[in-house]
Amino acid sequence: IVSRDWSSDVCSSDLGDDLSLHRARAVDHALVADADLVLVMDEEQRDAIETLYPQARGKTHRLCEQQKADVPDPFGGSQNMFVIVLGLIKKGVESWSARIHAAEPAHRHGEA
Repeated sequence: IVSRDWSSDVCSSDLGDDLSLHRARAVDHALVADADLVLVMDEEQRDAIETLYPQARGKTHRLCEQQKADVPDPFGGSQNMFVIVLGLIKKGVESWSARIHAAEPAHRHGEA
């Protein structure tokens, strides 16, 4: 019997994307230094990033900060848990996307 990881299938089908080529990246000094915004899933991750990389303070936020929520790790959970977490991630991404677009200067939209 082969154990099938259906979690990527849930995410792919809900997002309409193929996530098979996605690879996680370890956070390092250069990545944090180059970032304008660092998004994490929960307060514990934010604290860890800011402790390891003090330059991350002030630009590290939870993905669901606007919803005042942490995104739980669904690993080992049910398929339903993955669906719930995916919904939280989508809300967080939509919220940050709107916030970023609202902060963009007019010249980035060709209006200047």
